[in-house]
Amino acid sequence: DGSMKVAIASAGAIPPLVGLLKASMSDVQKQAARALHNLTSKNVENKNAVVEAGAVPMLLALMKRGAPPVREQVVGVLRNLTGGGRPENKASVADAGAISTMLLVLPAVSPEVQIHIAVILYNLANNSAERRTAIANEGGIPAMIKLLGGGVALVQKEAADTLRVLTVASQPLCMEVAAGGGLPHLAAMLKSDMPDVKKRAGLLRDSLVKHGGRGVRAAMESAIAK
Repeated sequence: DGSMKVAIASAGAIPPLVGLLKASMSDVQKQAARALHNLTSKNVENKNAVVEAGAVPMLLALMKRGAPPVREQVVGVLRNLTGGGRPENKASVADAGAISTMLLVLPAVSPEVQIHIAVILYNLANNSAERRTAIANEGGIPAMIKLLGGGVALVQKEAADTLRVLTVASQPLCMEVAAGGGLPHLAAMLKSDMPDVKKRAGLLRDSLVKHGGRGVRAAMESAIAK
């Protein structure tokens, strides 16, 4: 619980756990990342302590080269660090190369990890025009479009949210979604039997129509009509 997380961190556990991320055995890496994942869940002070202990570069290195079970825990830590907390934590994660790393590994990881990556990119893009541009420049739009077409509902809805925050108030990026083949996938999601998938798709559709101009609106209507 919350008091236990505070007690563990107060006992000085976070720096040694961060150090174990550099262990040579993947099981040790996984257990250390799992502990950090739990400690940073809904605890702002622990998130700050993990960042201050220098964990972010190690976490990103494990996202690139870690075994799949390690990645599954590491991505959860990064999701927590980019969620609620100090804005500086998001900046630290982005400045360490998280955007390019997330997009690099995205095609090779499981759907469960893809969900977390989409949320991490959402967190980094939200309320930051600079990071939205960086994600778009690194190929974030086609990467999210590919997730829309992947057929995994939980991945699709997070990808739709990430596309929505990436393209807000940007006609060129809305047009990139249309030109990149995103609208047929979005139209299919609007017909989903899953209410949450349909809701997220509707929010993205409305945003693209609002910010994309006449061409995107016409393309969206055509995709829905098919």
